Amino acid sequence: MSHLARLSSRFWIIAPVVALGFLLWAGAARVRRVEVITGLAGATAAVDSKSLTGYAGGVRMLIVPGHNNESYQWIAQTQQMIAEGNWRLRHVDYDNAPGGRAVTSPSPYRWWLVLVAWGEHVFSGRPIGLAVERAALWADPILQVLLLLGAVAFAWRRFGRLPAFLLALGVTMLFPLAGGFVPGSPDGRNLTHLVLFASVLAMLAGIFASRSTGTGARRWFLASGIIGGGALWLSVSVAPILAGLGCGGLAAAWLHRRDPVAAPLPWRAWGLGGAIATLGAFLLEYAPAHLELKSFRLTEVQPLYALAWLGGGELLVRVGVWLRQGKLTRREAMILGGALLAVLSVPVVMLLKHDPGFLVQDTFANRLTLLDGEIQAKNFATWVKRDGLTLQLIATCLPLALAGAAFWLRWRQAVAAGRSALVVMLGPVLVALGFACSRLSWWNELDFMLLALLVVASTGVPSAPRTPRHVGAWVAGALAALLPGLIALVPEKLNAAEPAVNQVELEGLIERDLAHWLARRVGPDGAIVLAPPSLTTSLYFHGGLRGLGSPYRENEEGFRASVRIAGATSADEAQALVRQRKLTHIIIPSWDGFLDEYARLGASQPDHSLMGLLHHWLPPRWLRPVSFHLPNIKGFEDQYLVIFEVTELQDNGTAMSRLAEYFIEMGRVQLAGEVSKTLADAFASDLGALVARAQTDIARDDPASFVKILDLITTQLNQGADDALPWDRRASLSVVLAHGGKVSLAHAQAQKCLDEVGELDLRGLSTISLYRFLTLCKALGVELRNPELKALAKELLPPEARTDV
Repeated sequence: MSHLARLSSRFWIIAPVVALGFLLWAGAARVRRVEVITGLAGATAAVDSKSLTGYAGGVRMLIVPGHNNESYQWIAQTQQMIAEGNWRLRHVDYDNAPGGRAVTSPSPYRWWLVLVAWGEHVFSGRPIGLAVERAALWADPILQVLLLLGAVAFAWRRFGRLPAFLLALGVTMLFPLAGGFVPGSPDGRNLTHLVLFASVLAMLAGIFASRSTGTGARRWFLASGIIGGGALWLSVSVAPILAGLGCGGLAAAWLHRRDPVAAPLPWRAWGLGGAIATLGAFLLEYAPAHLELKSFRLTEVQPLYALAWLGGGELLVRVGVWLRQGKLTRREAMILGGALLAVLSVPVVMLLKHDPGFLVQDTFANRLTLLDGEIQAKNFATWVKRDGLTLQLIATCLPLALAGAAFWLRWRQAVAAGRSALVVMLGPVLVALGFACSRLSWWNELDFMLLALLVVASTGVPSAPRTPRHVGAWVAGALAALLPGLIALVPEKLNAAEPAVNQVELEGLIERDLAHWLARRVGPDGAIVLAPPSLTTSLYFHGGLRGLGSPYRENEEGFRASVRIAGATSADEAQALVRQRKLTHIIIPSWDGFLDEYARLGASQPDHSLMGLLHHWLPPRWLRPVSFHLPNIKGFEDQYLVIFEVTELQDNGTAMSRLAEYFIEMGRVQLAGEVSKTLADAFASDLGALVARAQTDIARDDPASFVKILDLITTQLNQGADDALPWDRRASLSVVLAHGGKVSLAHAQAQKCLDEVGELDLRGLSTISLYRFLTLCKALGVELRNPELKALAKELLPPEARTDV
């Protein structure tokens, strides 16, 4: 304590500098990890300045920490906005395909990403689309630095050195608040929280300014309302915090109802500023082409919020007058009633329209922070019951004790303005605490309100060296309460040579590999995919593909379409729905079973639905399985992926032959044998079926059976039975003939394939079949004469296999 007694002004300057250094160090460490993980698996893509993404083929490379689906969307939408040359984005087509859907998320965060990306573009010379992906690494850490510098500077000037010191500690060490600004995981909520916090600080400045001049207080309250309107524009989920401030204002008015010295707070200016800003934000976001009020929900900013805010400001003023005077005139009572109706307009419309409004749950409602591997739970009680007393739990809850102690200690010493500020802040703190108990994500809002409460509680505490006891107690208490958070926020040491990759990152790497492979396979026409929502985001982000269902609340129509298709109880119904949506693929990953959830929602008996048929390997004849081998990655050995491609209606023999070939290529020889037996019983003389049976015998290492089937194939060829053979079955036939030593026949079939080949034929072959066919052609001395098709064939193969053909 003797050292604390000698605290000088230099200390108050050093503390924010140290905090800034920690933020920069931790941010750089996390950026480095994202870059290392993104560079794993040897994935590369050529840079193309004309591409929307900056990469050839419209692919993307970034592995977003924690598989943050909202981050995928922010990056993709910002790139699209730049490519289209618009400053607002109102429509996307990557989900709810083929028609796409409306975009209702606000524009300012995309503008922020554009600003950071433009700086990256100018500094590095990278294409602007690629610069957006790079900007995602630093956009939110820069916001955290701006929060630190801006909040500390403002608090130092308006509230004193100790509040500025506490803010520096809080922005750096408060958990989970300081863990929300994750590199590579852009999150619009961070900008919302920053703007909301600025609004609260402006209000607190106005409350303390009310001691000296009413004009200064009105200006601050007007500024608070205007800034708060910006926060409401960014997310209407801040409405409960604004309501909490209003409740705190009512409590402050009641507290000072008999105090002739306490000046009433200028709530009318706050309401007016908030209403003007909210209305202006609505016009800026939607005017002139999207001003159809009936189409706007209360989940986005709209004029009804401006009306409620204006009424709230007037309500606070009139209630204050009523409490001080003990009565209201008839005119004042009517104005009070009108103000109350304006405030109630939002919840009443929410009830009448069954609109969740500002209570809508966002994607991260169950996540404490976006730090990779952090806590997810249905609510706070579930988290505590499941995990018990952990470092993260201590770091989350301990600041509550600090804020509570600070409130109690300062309440006894504070003057009227200080008590008003304490009571006003108690409103949003209690509101945020209530929401935090039901939604873990609300601990971030609660932390910001606790920071504001600490600013109020520490304002007026002497920070000069002659008062070491007060200063020492505050500094020691803050450090003790925030130290667990600092420990939880220190990034793990990165071994760049062999980084420790968690399960979510493994899934991201595999899904990127799948997206790039499928994008090469389908070509410029693209694909429309039915897959679990989380995988759908990876496919559109990394591969530029389109999907139906996604995890975004704006995509209700795409979600319903996915439910109908997955839950269809007849093949004809499913086919009609698939054609309506122009679906090209159905992808079933073992690590994400949400397609089964679609089926459960869409069918009373999921086993009889389309998904039930696919799980039992009874695909309709308009679906064809396509082999895709997952990378051999430690920790992912037991996972698998099943892909079905939508085709024209196949005859039964061809469909089963392709199914047998799929099982062979996937190493599931036993299942291939069962299909081969069925082919022998039902399609004994079908040439395509004979080819599949021969492939099965090769895989089972059954030369005796293979020789018999090869003789049957030769007989069929002598009779001209190959005239109507599908192109992919002919390619397989040539490989089977070569394996059996029928070189001349193999040469003839391979040459026919090359004479008839088209782009769709090459894309229709699996990677294994294409490799086998091309290596056979090379061995036989025949090759593709069309240079474009030859280049395409190599492009469809993995880079390590291209030198063999």
